[in-house]
Amino acid sequence: MPSIDKPFGDPDGSNTNPNDLMTEFVEFSTPWGGLSLNSDDPSARVIVGRKGSGKTVYLRRLQISANSNSSRFARPVERDIPPTRSIVEFNQTFRNHNLVELWTDIWRKAIFRSLASLFMFDPIMSANLSTRVVSKLTNQLRPILSRNTSPVTVYSQVQEIINRFHGWDNLDNFLQNPVWGDLEWEIGELMKNSPPIFLYVDAMDEEYERAPKIWLSCQLGLFYQVFRLLRNEQLGGRLHVVVAIRELVYASVMQSEHRTRYFSGNYTRVLNWDYDAIRYFFNRKIEALDPKYFVGNSSGEKNISSWLGVSKIRNMNRKITENIDDYLIRHTRLLPRDIVILGNRLINELQNNLMFQNKPVDDVIRRTVSEVATHFGAEQIGICAGQIASNTMPMFADKHDISDIYLSNEDYLSQIARELTRLIHNSKYDRFDASSLQKMRETGRKIFGDSADIPSVLWQNGLLGFVKMPKVGKPENVFLSEARLADLHLPLDQEQYVFHSCLIESARISGLGNIPVQQFP
Repeated sequence: MPSIDKPFGDPDGSNTNPNDLMTEFVEFSTPWGGLSLNSDDPSARVIVGRKGSGKTVYLRRLQISANSNSSRFARPVERDIPPTRSIVEFNQTFRNHNLVELWTDIWRKAIFRSLASLFMFDPIMSANLSTRVVSKLTNQLRPILSRNTSPVTVYSQVQEIINRFHGWDNLDNFLQNPVWGDLEWEIGELMKNSPPIFLYVDAMDEEYERAPKIWLSCQLGLFYQVFRLLRNEQLGGRLHVVVAIRELVYASVMQSEHRTRYFSGNYTRVLNWDYDAIRYFFNRKIEALDPKYFVGNSSGEKNISSWLGVSKIRNMNRKITENIDDYLIRHTRLLPRDIVILGNRLINELQNNLMFQNKPVDDVIRRTVSEVATHFGAEQIGICAGQIASNTMPMFADKHDISDIYLSNEDYLSQIARELTRLIHNSKYDRFDASSLQKMRETGRKIFGDSADIPSVLWQNGLLGFVKMPKVGKPENVFLSEARLADLHLPLDQEQYVFHSCLIESARISGLGNIPVQQFP
């Protein structure tokens, strides 16, 4: 997509100016669940959401707030994530072991190595170390610590550990070394007289979307270790490890036997964006706009209609008229990033139209929404392609030096995306029955292999839903969302299935009937 001005803000939360993060953030009240997380809330440990849901924004706000409190010690948000290739090699090397438990232990070691480096080398944290502790950290405990002479991140220590050990005996000896207990005790004693320490771990989205199956055990290990540290009597109230994870990782937790332990707690914040939440976000962004961006009358209430100068828009293909709110929102993935992208594009296109083209506003809106929806659909299909590639990657791919073909080869991933787009296109319509779903599954296996379950991949990535037929009331289109993470598998006993509206543009399918597919009743 072309470079444009950003009156709605930067869609990438990692690039947003820190001051803007605090002053232009859209606040939600308590009933909105995880979306109402306050920046000064020290209880949050895990932030859950889809790519584009705002995990990085929430994490950075927590860090900025903690860092401004002189009674706390807050490290910068970590984003130096290990490459997927390293995760693949580690998982395949130790495939015969419990990978989740192994990753849980590695995260713990990495966290304590990072903490030790803070007490050894950070000017604030090292100021009051006794001679005894300095001697112990630099001599007795040195074999299990990093060789760096400056503070190190948790991510860097994960990378160092998994790159260092390539055999089980050496790794097991390292992880089971009895001096780890000494280190943890010393860190606990040091933290009694230090400010509470806040560590923030982010930025798994970029690598995760290429290989969700590969990254799952690693992210699960991080999730479980965060809660083990939280329950640690010596550290739980003093050490705050705050992380962001994808919604499918949390869904895996919700399907485990221990799900109630994590579901009912106050430490996990799920960013549950639905239609009402995203509409509220959209309107708050519009209210903050300069009046010069309004095509309609901005002297009264600032809303979508006054911003664009229209309250209804004609759907030319279905020959119906829709509310402008519903029309815009249903073409997004109900994500704040999509709203920011769409808002910025509409402003730029409408401004250009006023200056150079003078076309009807409706035409500009329809064209812009079509272009943006095409981008959203293509991006989501690309994410599905990465999932298919990692799911179908042969065992020992790293040993034969072919894992990059499945995970990093852009031509290969693009080919999968094209085949998947063609498969969706061949469905012809945005609504279809169970027999058509089964045909899609069978054709997908012929194209991508027996291990590929295309309907499940599309469901898990929000592109495929089903129509719920209640005994009373109107039918409801149901897509996987943060509120339904326990339902990770697409139900196969439904009468009708639907594609997301963005696929009409990106996969060139037709809308069936005169009722658009919406992700809300």
